Amino acid sequence: MDFSPSLPDEITIDTWHTHPASCLSHHGQACCHNARNWLISQDYSLDTVGGIDSQLLSAPRWIPERYEWGPSPWPLYWCDAIGMKKLDCGALAAIAREVYLARGVEAAPVQLIQRLSSHAIGQLRKIWRDGPGYFNWLAEDKIYHEAVAVSLDGTRIQIWDATNGWWIGPTQTEGYGAVLQVKVGPFQPDSQQTLHWGDRELTPGSWTRICT
Repeated sequence: MDFSPSLPDEITIDTWHTHPASCLSHHGQACCHNARNWLISQDYSLDTVGGIDSQLLSAPRWIPERYEWGPSPWPLYWCDAIGMKKLDCGALAAIAREVYLARGVEAAPVQLIQRLSSHAIGQLRKIWRDGPGYFNWLAEDKIYHEAVAVSLDGTRIQIWDATNGWWIGPTQTEGYGAVLQVKVGPFQPDSQQTLHWGDRELTPGSWTRICT
């Protein structure tokens, strides 16, 4: 998608609110089947995950170590993704989600709106404008971002950022990098069971304000 970077913040954020979480496409053939299986096997070999709960939830840090952050063309297929050097936050989050599901962990897409500085936004525009599959994820001092929610019981969640390789905490402080809004997809289709992110309660599939 190609949205003008000069759109007002309100229109841009409205677009983010209706934008679906990223998902890798599958050709329905051996090319994508083998590619997905290869990525899953990478997780088992590089992170040596066992059956202990703490290991199942451990961050697959090999993902941001293997792939640089950068523009991805969409739709993006599994067989194409594994050979790329750069992937955007949506692609990285989608891979991480599949990795956790393969471990037997509940996993769901996470969409976020975060605050940056106007200067940082300007620098990011210079990088992104030349990339393929441009999506307007930049506003005046805000960004659209994607991550993955994981849970062992389907209610208490943690959020892992596969782009930066860190956990996003539920306690947010106003300022640079703060999470302003978050949307966590349901672990099961149409489930409305309340999710607990630290002391915060989230309704699956709905945007929740975290900071102003």
